[in-house]
Amino acid sequence: MVNKKVSYIKLFKACDSEGVGMINLSQLVKGVNTMVPIAAPLLEKMFNIMDSNKIGMVDYEKFERVLRVQATS
Repeated sequence: MVNKKVSYIKLFKACDSEGVGMINLSQLVKGVNTMVPIAAPLLEKMFNIMDSNKIGMVDYEKFERVLRVQATS
């Protein structure tokens, strides 16, 4: 397997296909899988953690915060 280093902002932008600064679960799955293949159920769990307001959308701040915590765990 090839180890790819991707910045959080680059990954978020890959997910934010509409460029609105917010992403939904479908965009997260599609965007992440263009760079790093990760199973959809795992991405759904991460998205649910990111979506603390339960509105079905997350911004970059919440996206990055969860990924940073996951990276240090």
